[in-house]
Amino acid sequence: LSALIMILSGCTEQVKGLDLGLGAEKNQGVSNPEIEDEGPSQGGFLRLFMLEPDTLNPLTTDNLTVRQLSSFVFDGLFCLNGDGTVEGALVDHYVFSGDGLILDMDLRDQIFFHDGRMLSSDDVVYTVESIKNAGERSLYRGNVAGIQSIRALDRLSIRIILKKPDIPLKKFTFPIVPEHRWKDQAAGEPAEDFRPVGTGPFKFDSYADDRITLLRNDSWWSTKASGGLKHPIWLDGIVFRVFRDGAEMMQAFQRKEIDIAYFSDGNLEDYINRSDIFFKQYESNILEFLALSGLGRRNSPVSQEDFRAPLIRYLGWYGAMNPINKGKSALDDLDGTPSGTETTREDIMDSFKAAGFTYHEDRNLLMFYRNGARVPVALTLRYNERDGDRQEVSEWIKTALSEIGIQVVPETASGTEQQASVKSGKFDMMLLGYRLPLFSDKAEALESIQKSVNLSGENHVILPLYRKYGTAMYSTRIRGPKMPLWDSIYNGWSEWYILQKLK
Repeated sequence: LSALIMILSGCTEQVKGLDLGLGAEKNQGVSNPEIEDEGPSQGGFLRLFMLEPDTLNPLTTDNLTVRQLSSFVFDGLFCLNGDGTVEGALVDHYVFSGDGLILDMDLRDQIFFHDGRMLSSDDVVYTVESIKNAGERSLYRGNVAGIQSIRALDRLSIRIILKKPDIPLKKFTFPIVPEHRWKDQAAGEPAEDFRPVGTGPFKFDSYADDRITLLRNDSWWSTKASGGLKHPIWLDGIVFRVFRDGAEMMQAFQRKEIDIAYFSDGNLEDYINRSDIFFKQYESNILEFLALSGLGRRNSPVSQEDFRAPLIRYLGWYGAMNPINKGKSALDDLDGTPSGTETTREDIMDSFKAAGFTYHEDRNLLMFYRNGARVPVALTLRYNERDGDRQEVSEWIKTALSEIGIQVVPETASGTEQQASVKSGKFDMMLLGYRLPLFSDKAEALESIQKSVNLSGENHVILPLYRKYGTAMYSTRIRGPKMPLWDSIYNGWSEWYILQKLK
């Protein structure tokens, strides 16, 4: 079953028919003639967006924009590169035990928090324990779920006992906070009064009115460390404008009050004629999938595993030749055949035959016995009546299954009606979506989805279809590589610089 969840990386550059350059940023016009690009130089403030925070403590919030802000203020033990690989950040050296259950780490020496205190292993232990204690309130609860225990061996050395072997290092990219400052701050302190202190590239300066200001940390360890940043931080600072919702963010971007806006589900129709914008697509965390009920309607063949398995296999095979084209496909290599073999339509039809189904090629009907009579297979497919993409995907599924003699009857439903169907399990097929949690691997994502649709423990009931694309939009005053990820929209920022006006 784990093979059915394909959480894939990368994307093609296509939005509503607009060619975005196969990975390159796309500018819809020419640069402002009053601005000159002489290459990287220090100067200028980056203007970003965030939702109203309940706290600026990244360990005890589920506000994703607080996490985005904290990525500039704090460092993790490890960091993710633009290509998805992991490298040490605060960690200088690490080693797993032979059985993969013990992780020993040594921190870099001479790393200082913004208040001048030196980082130590006690800060790491305190951070992990704080995340555990925060539970559901923390964005990073899943990152530490696999940690059995943690202790400081000495000032710079840490030992972590894991619940299962070889947990991915990307789990250890959560922000490390200073014990000496955090333990004395009130848990319910308002965001305006909470002063984040980290080891990162920017220092917290102020939270006034509707904006949070960060200033460049010229003492950031990475600008001096071997293998770190090879140049100074170009930006003087960052101003986060605080808004109530994403609609206000988009309005502010239209008015050129912020430099970057993004959306994980939408289109560019209001922006494609702007001459002062770069566009870049990214693979969002919204996974669209087909649920096949292990319970199903009475006398429905969907309740039989030996029917669901070849059905899923067939849709994977069909999707390879007839892509859905709604996002990053999750149907690639989903035929379930042993490595080195090739699935054919005949192989799949043989699987249906072995399960007791009969295919009448002349009539193009797949049939089975029900109440002593042989009847055609007819399945219902429910989807949200307000979702245009799912309507199109339902037609794709209807067409796909019609080619092997299965009749599909699409049914529209409200969100409430879909929830009721999910709860009862009395449906054949249903199109649903799910927002994947931070840093989840394939197995964790699959388990999370199954729980979300009340299908835990069943086999062959989740068929991932595609990951939706999100779009990031940048003012042309920002120069440098733009490599947005859904969980790191500002990926590539360390190379960014602001175009300077002609004197």
